[in-house]
Order: sequence, then structure tokens, then C-alpha cells
Amino acid sequence: VNEIDIDGSEVVGDDVYVKVELLGDPLDNPDSFSISTGVLQTGLASHRGVDYDVTGFYKMTQAEAAAFVIDPPIHWHGTMKITVASYTEEPEDDDDGDHVKWNLATDDVIVTAIPDEPIITVDDNVGTEDVFF
Repeated sequence: VNEIDIDGSEVVGDDVYVKVELLGDPLDNPDSFSISTGVLQTGLASHRGVDYDVTGFYKMTQAEAAAFVIDPPIHWHGTMKITVASYTEEPEDDDDGDHVKWNLATDDVIVTAIPDEPIITVDDNVGTEDVFF
């Protein structure tokens, strides 16, 4: 997570919040994915008195967010909507005077179904020609 900083005064927060939504078929349980890091949040995250609802987001560090892995349910295919939230501090000034801005970015990842390889098992048989066994 990087900020776009023109004057060099902005600082990105230590924590990153990541939300994963699975949209697709078949999807019996949309929450049945696993994520390699982070703690599932409920309620508000606050920085310098500025709150943001992070319910359903996984809280992680900047380093964890740079390398986390999402493992969708087996045989699932569809769109994985990933939303990342973090805050930026502007110590010099900002529009409302609280010096904090929560930022959100969303990206869709399309997961395509790929059929499993068939497994064929053949037993050894011995017989004569032209006889079914």
C-alpha cells in the first residue's frame, strides 16, 4: 500500500485491512475460503479519532499485506472481489482538520475453472487372444 504524496508529508498507516468477497458458482458457502494472514475484524477501526467500519476485513501489517495468499474453496470459480483499506496521515493539513484520510481500493480477480485430470486405474490381466476378461 503506497500513498500518492506530492509534498512528502503524508504517511501511510501501519495497518492494512483486506476484505475478500467470492462471487460465482458453485458457491454453497461464500465464507469458505482461507487467507494466509490477518485477523477478521468486527466493528470500527480508529486512528486519531477517525473511525472506519472494518467489519468483514482482515487486519494485517503492511508486510503481511504485500505477501498474503487467498485459497478459495475447492472447485470454486468466479470473481474474487478484493478490497483494501488503509489510512493516510497528513500532518501539515487536510480538508477537515483531523489529519487522517481512510483510503479504499477494490480489484476483481477472475478465477477460471480448470477440470481435474482424470485418474484411470487398470488392473493387470492375463488371457488368451479374442477372449474378454
